[in-house]
This record gives sequence, C-alpha cells and structure tokens, in this order.
Amino acid sequence: VFTNASSRVPAAIAASLRGLGLDLADDEVLTPSVVAVQVVRERFGDAPVLAFGGPGLVDVLRAGGVTLADRRRPTEAAAVLVGWDTGFDRDRLQAAAEAVWNGAALFVTSDARRFPSSTRPMAGVGGFIARGLSYVTETEYEILGKPSATAMAIASGRLGTTPDRVLVAGDDLTLEPAMARAAGGVGVLVTTGIHGSEDVGLIEGSVPDLVVGGLPELVTR
Repeated sequence: VFTNASSRVPAAIAASLRGLGLDLADDEVLTPSVVAVQVVRERFGDAPVLAFGGPGLVDVLRAGGVTLADRRRPTEAAAVLVGWDTGFDRDRLQAAAEAVWNGAALFVTSDARRFPSSTRPMAGVGGFIARGLSYVTETEYEILGKPSATAMAIASGRLGTTPDRVLVAGDDLTLEPAMARAAGGVGVLVTTGIHGSEDVGLIEGSVPDLVVGGLPELVTR
C-alpha cells in the first residue's frame, strides 16, 4: 500500500488498515518518507537534511539513519525536505530558503493540491509550502511521493518486479493512473475520492486503463 500521507508513520497507517480488515505488515506500507530515506541515503550519504514535518516524516528519516540538520544552521544542509508541516512559519521559511540558496536540493513528499476525507476535500499542505519555496528561491523541487517515477521505482522494487508490470489503483487521476501510465503499467481510477468517471479524459496523460466504483469491484474484474 502506498499513501502520500506523510503526517503518520507507516506502522500507524498499517494498524489502521488492519482494523479495516486488510492483513498488512508495517513494512508493507510505503509513504514518501520511506522513499525519502532511500533517496537521501543514496544521493547524500550522511550529509544533513533539513526536514519540515511531523513524526510521519522526521521519525521515519531518523529511524532510517538519515542525519537531520539543525534549523539554526541551515547552510549545512545538503537537502531540504518538505512534508506535512502545519507549523511552517516565517522562521522555517527563512531557514529553508537559506539552505536552498546555499545549494541544497529541494524535495517535497507530495504536492497534491487536495485529497479526500470523510467529509470534504482537504487542501494539501506540503505542495503549498514547496511551491512557495520554489517561488522564493527560484528552484524547482522534486516530488518523492506519487506520481513520481522515483516512487514508482521503489514501490515496484518492493514488489520484486518492474514498473511496467505494476497495476496502480487510486482515486486521483493526477496521481495513481498518471504514475502507472508514465511507467508503462496499468492505471485504475477508483471513483471513491477526488475524481469520478465524469472526469476521465479531462486531464492529459492521466487516462486510466480501467474505472471501478471501489476496490471490491477491481478484485472481481
């Protein structure tokens, strides 16, 4: 299971899904924070990373052996990683900007504009922050969650296969179907969240191979 949520640690998400009847181990839940650990260790080694987010980001990075930078010394950071940071204020903006101005790479867990909840669509925090930082620093950011090729590669690697042999199901045409199609895999729109069947064809590059009303329907088909 791959969720773009970086506000909770994978173990907590897995526990919630087990409560719904899905037999998932903690390490079978991937988040952009899990991807970040692998990307940061491969590209920057032990160099410090300036991370903005809650336990779902910071605790996962720390558990993965990533060195966390001190916000009081932002220019020491090799990268800036933006997650679900609801306390992002002017001081954090200044620290992040100084790090990027000094050459740090800029990453975001997810820049999705919105995501579904039980009551209404919710605005995405990480993307809001990252786009602001991109404007301030005139630097492009890299997405670590869906629909990035990096996320697809790591997810397919966990499954022991290649991206073109993966089926990705989700409720946002710009995320799951788009990620699958870009990798040559199979994209499925589940019409229980952001997009419905009436939205198919409206977003270039995000046409799903299959549209279903829910995961049970996908299983039967």
